[in-house]
Amino acid sequence: MEWLSEDPNRGETVLTCIAIVITVTLIWLGRKKLLVTIPCAFTFLLLAAIAIPSFLPARNVAYRNTCINNLKALERAKDEWAREKHKLPADIPMEQDLYGLNRTNGFLRSKLVCPRGGKYTFGAVSEKPTCSLANKGHKLE
Repeated sequence: MEWLSEDPNRGETVLTCIAIVITVTLIWLGRKKLLVTIPCAFTFLLLAAIAIPSFLPARNVAYRNTCINNLKALERAKDEWAREKHKLPADIPMEQDLYGLNRTNGFLRSKLVCPRGGKYTFGAVSEKPTCSLANKGHKLE
């Protein structure tokens, strides 16, 4: 369902089509009692029109915020590593420096992963860490 949530317009179109199909199906199945079926179907359409736009953008914003929080944690871990190991601003930490050997005794408790599948690059101590999805807002400002 990645293709559905990537572009909000695409997702709204698909969900709107589903809502219309359900409405038409309700009217078709209840055609003998149209006096009850039509108001129920239009109520469903109204609720769908209100709810559909709010579903899609929230997920992308949550993914972006989680990635930014991970980048902030990486930046703090790099700073702690540099202070503790007396490193220069141009030094670049390796993954085992921040996470520790076998994920123990590191500056981070667990491996941080971008929720959208982006890859993190630590960079030098003086640089901010980056995500491969920086063009989608996954970046420190």
